[in-house]
Amino acid sequence: NMFWFTEGIATYFEDFKRDGNGDFVIGIKSRQYLPEVQRALRAKKHLPFKEIIGKTYMQFRIEQSRIQDPFQQQIYVGLHYSESWSIAYFLNTFDNGKYHDKFNDYFEMEISGKGTIENFVKLFGDLATLEAEWSDFTTNLKLD
Repeated sequence: NMFWFTEGIATYFEDFKRDGNGDFVIGIKSRQYLPEVQRALRAKKHLPFKEIIGKTYMQFRIEQSRIQDPFQQQIYVGLHYSESWSIAYFLNTFDNGKYHDKFNDYFEMEISGKGTIENFVKLFGDLATLEAEWSDFTTNLKLD
């Protein structure tokens, strides 16, 4: 399974609020992850889509284990989680849900063991175009 998807889903559901009826509202902007990914984007230190979309959970754990400095390891982990949240948020909310149905289709692929970068590209199209939309969208998000 792909790291961005596994942790993107987990972090997407992490933050919630209650509406006027007391019901849960999920998928809100993260006060933890949004500022972190915005800093990475401004500094041009974000993970390119080709890298993060194509990374399996196992690859993430191997790379993380090779980092000896605890501070650098924390930066590595934080960036991966922040960017994963932002991709899940983007794919579910951008342009009134432009990619929401495709996200659900990819979800089905992931749970059936077919979540790959190749299948992601088949669904969403050119990674460079998608990354540019994500970058612009994420950079301009404001916390409520």
